[in-house]
Order: sequence, then structure tokens, then C-alpha cells
Amino acid sequence: MSKGNEQKIEFCIELQISAVIKLIVNKYAKSIEEATNILYKSETYKILIDKETGLWAESPYYVLQSLEQELCGISREYR
Repeated sequence: MSKGNEQKIEFCIELQISAVIKLIVNKYAKSIEEATNILYKSETYKILIDKETGLWAESPYYVLQSLEQELCGISREYR
């Protein structure tokens, strides 16, 4: 992967993180700090920042749905 492509992916990941945190705040009336902790402590976050899984290329709503399923004990396969 070229350095330019890798930087684009990293930028997309950062945008996703921000968007998912905003969705958590709005949907669940959590503070930004609470929403950030929920996401960062999740397996979904680990999958999101793994460039090989491609989760970073999905919509923020899809990522939120994955997080919600994780928190409910429903697993998904990303690889």
C-alpha cells in the first residue's frame, strides 16, 4: 500500500471514530467522554482501526450497528 493510500485510510478511520462517537452521543444521550470510552473499550474499535478488515470503509451507521451488536453479545465476522 502506498504512503498516500495509507494516509487516506488513516484519515477515514479518524472520521469514522468521530462520526460514531457523535452517533452514540445523539442516540443514547451520552456525554462525549462516555461515548468515547464506550467505543475505545470495544472490540469493534479494534476492528475499525485494523486497516485490513475494511470496517473503516463502511458507513458510521454500520459501525454503530456493529458496536450495538457487540454490546448485546452478538458477534460478527470481519475477516
